[in-house]
Amino acid sequence: MDAKERWLIEQTRSTLESGSFSEHDVLGLLILLRRHAPACSAVREFGDFVAHREKDRGILHTYLCRIQTALNGTAAPHDQPLTLPIFTSSDIHASLNELLTSLGISPIDAELGNRLAVCIISLLQSVKVDTQLNTPALGFVSRCLHLRLLLWGLVRCLPATSLDSQC
Repeated sequence: MDAKERWLIEQTRSTLESGSFSEHDVLGLLILLRRHAPACSAVREFGDFVAHREKDRGILHTYLCRIQTALNGTAAPHDQPLTLPIFTSSDIHASLNELLTSLGISPIDAELGNRLAVCIISLLQSVKVDTQLNTPALGFVSRCLHLRLLLWGLVRCLPATSLDSQC
């Protein structure tokens, strides 16, 4: 990491710590941190996810393609179900702190971790996932269930032409 990148991460962390931050600040932090985050960690998954608002690859893309082909009756026999990663607020907080600490930057407290988790959920709203059947799935909603933050995909498949009129 170069000096400018470290400075940007430290400044963004300070903004978050002040309590006066927006989605833009969280988005910027995730994008800055994602290349330093271990594969399959919460920071890496969410950083990659928000960096590419229109999904045409990755585990969510593969998952939705398999769901659509299974519902359509055209699933290949070798296609096995996928398990999507589920990250709790604690997982997000731990992932951020492990990464920040490894970079020599002060960790964040649990309350800020919870606020960031809610902001991350907000960032995931209205994501478009392109599928093999040319019927994109749009949007995600969040649910809070017994201290676990879950994303539920609203698998609302639309013809490609109706998608254009919604933009």
